[in-house]
Amino acid sequence: MMKGLALLVPVSCLLMIACSSSPKLAKWEFTGGPSAQNISAVFVDEQNKSHLLAGLTTGDVFTSKDGGIAWNRSSTLQANAVIHRFIQHPDNPKRFFVVTSVGVFLSTDVGKSWTHVTVDPATPQSPCRALAIEPYNTQVMYTGLLHRGIWKSVDGGKTWRQSNSGLDSVALLKSDVFDIVIDPLKPDNMYAALKGIGIIKSTDGGASWIKLTSIIGSSGVAPTSIILHPKSAGTLCFGMEAGSIYKSVDAGQTWSPTRFGSGSSTPVRLLVDPGNSDIVYAGTENDVSVSTDFGTTWRSISGELPRVATSIALAPGDPDAMLYAFGEGIGLSMTSNGGSSWSSIRDQLGGSTVSAITGNKRGDVLLAAVGSSIHKWTRQVQGWISASNGLTGGDVASIAMDTDSSSVAYAATASGVFSTTDGGASWHPGSPQMRGRPMNLISTHPIFNTRILAESQKELFASTNKGVTWSPTRPQDARYRVRAFTFSHTDAGFVLGATEQSGVILSTNGGLAWEKNQYGLESKTLAVMTFDDEDKQTLYAWTDEGRGFRSTNRGLAWDRYSPPWSPGGQVYVTPDRYKPSSVMAFVHPAQMYYSVSGGGTWFPIQIDPLEGNVVSTYWDSQRGDFFVSVKDVG
Repeated sequence: MMKGLALLVPVSCLLMIACSSSPKLAKWEFTGGPSAQNISAVFVDEQNKSHLLAGLTTGDVFTSKDGGIAWNRSSTLQANAVIHRFIQHPDNPKRFFVVTSVGVFLSTDVGKSWTHVTVDPATPQSPCRALAIEPYNTQVMYTGLLHRGIWKSVDGGKTWRQSNSGLDSVALLKSDVFDIVIDPLKPDNMYAALKGIGIIKSTDGGASWIKLTSIIGSSGVAPTSIILHPKSAGTLCFGMEAGSIYKSVDAGQTWSPTRFGSGSSTPVRLLVDPGNSDIVYAGTENDVSVSTDFGTTWRSISGELPRVATSIALAPGDPDAMLYAFGEGIGLSMTSNGGSSWSSIRDQLGGSTVSAITGNKRGDVLLAAVGSSIHKWTRQVQGWISASNGLTGGDVASIAMDTDSSSVAYAATASGVFSTTDGGASWHPGSPQMRGRPMNLISTHPIFNTRILAESQKELFASTNKGVTWSPTRPQDARYRVRAFTFSHTDAGFVLGATEQSGVILSTNGGLAWEKNQYGLESKTLAVMTFDDEDKQTLYAWTDEGRGFRSTNRGLAWDRYSPPWSPGGQVYVTPDRYKPSSVMAFVHPAQMYYSVSGGGTWFPIQIDPLEGNVVSTYWDSQRGDFFVSVKDVG
């Protein structure tokens, strides 16, 4: 097994294969990132703040015994079960509940093993985000199920019954219970945050509920986190998934906004410092903030952390608590000085799913899309940094780098096209023509350095001034879902588009106008196109399964072409963006081929098997580097 593959445990990494001048030997190398995307929960043991638990979106549970410096995987709840929160039993510190996307689990050995807890026998694996245990009678606990409302147990979680009296049954079928809290001063008083309903309250231990507020926003934004002042009755705050925070001093009868969010689908997380009940921390849609007056005023303590969606965990301390921050753009970081400085934790914890990779022409800078964030790798530093500030619109669908400058790049999200001129330190919305338009693909022209092509909902657009203005390509009524553009390195006007269910489209004027090929590929779904290195009339088309097609008349007609591998499974044919006749083919898990003729002739490369599901690839023929992203690994 190769060096890089030894790191193929849930760890934040991207794998690279380095080929020498003779492409017969190759080895996998660890690039050290990007930062973990799939850390979804962090918990600090209330009895021992050096003991931490971390939950991943893969269902894995990791533990740390030294305050988060080093981590080891201790168990797996269930494959691909997203872990939302750990809850430690007040009477037994070895007993933990965890709420996940497939229900509730219980551990009696500090997370080494888990058993599933059936709340609703009719839907035993209903997603669950919240669970609360009454501090004075720990046999009583409450939880919330997606589309099933709130449930109560009076026997320590062995049996459950619905506790939804007073709530709109129709609204419950659309709701998600994000949080449940019990008043420490009067346990019969309870509060819960439900998406689609708002903040609700019970004064009889969950027997009945009333709605305190319907502040859910015009777009259905949900309240996601509630905190109660442990010493001041009736004082509480809640946060919303858009980033706003509200405070009440009269037990929820009236509310005042104390922070306005910028908009996001990431739940706000609020935590009270156990050592000082007036201090509250918030992980929000774009930073970490602190309040010293229980949520009346806020200030950011993100420091050098990127301004991305962030969640938090807290370990009590004197004079300062240890605060942990985690999210797509930062992996896991911690501060012991109130945010004046942050330390990144990269030791064997969590991984990333990189959906898109691109690089500059010199091969010394890479950009990788990880969920809604972008990360940058430089050959000089040999490491990854977050490069996401200012991006909105959810997951990044596509990224492209400028031909002339590694500081200029473009990203496509559901909010439109974004651009950066400082290497990802800050991103800005592009032309108003494209704002709010969900973008699927963006690509810069490697020869016409002012030209950018983009695709949105089968509409194709072109910019001739680096994204300042955009125009629909011709003919405007032609609609193609393009998966990849391929540019000729000898003819700047000639561009190919690999489409979904429409075969090949081609342009002879640099992407301003398109026509469909005539024969052979009308209904084929293609992954990428390649060019012969010498014969301008010969082109190749490749599917996701590695099936090949060839045209000898510059795309007018196509016939089947047999590569040296058996089509099927995971096959990734990846041309060099700047020289599309130089092609790598990775046949997962243990075959690799190299071609300098666009796929006309292939040379085998010896490699060891690569475990995991490959998501994206990038090939730099100038450097001889082939980058592979593995799902939930990096």
